Amino acid sequence: MTVPESFELPIADTLPAATEAANGWRGRCVNLYSRAEILIGQALLRREPTAKLPMLISKKVERLHKLGGADELLSVLESFGRLLVERTALTHGSGKLWIAGKGKWLLTLEWLSSRGAERRIFTGEEASNFHKELRTAVQHLERALKSEANSRTPDPAGTPSA
Repeated sequence: MTVPESFELPIADTLPAATEAANGWRGRCVNLYSRAEILIGQALLRREPTAKLPMLISKKVERLHKLGGADELLSVLESFGRLLVERTALTHGSGKLWIAGKGKWLLTLEWLSSRGAERRIFTGEEASNFHKELRTAVQHLERALKSEANSRTPDPAGTPSA
């Protein structure tokens, strides 16, 4: 019997692409969370220049929300705050990638929290939808914080602009 020099399983073509897609998605989400944390931190520093920033992003969101602001900003902060649940999984979770046919993938993330071992599973489609939702939330946050900063900026005559 002759054995071919090499042969490829269908999954061999799918694995690199799925791995790249899952890791790329995770990286893009982490980057969006980082961007939001910078925006929120800058807003806190504008409002309280001498205050120490909280370490955790959830505490930064809480503090900014407590400081109040336009209804739009408060609404955007609440929407973004609901998306923080996934941040821990994406930044601290150990991942295992499962490959299905035709390049579809499923990512299992496991991490430890104060509640013990936790797990979150994302399908490729869920991941894509989550990224769109997170990107939109960060864009809204950026617009609301920019609007708020502009409304707090004094005009050349020295009176706050409205």
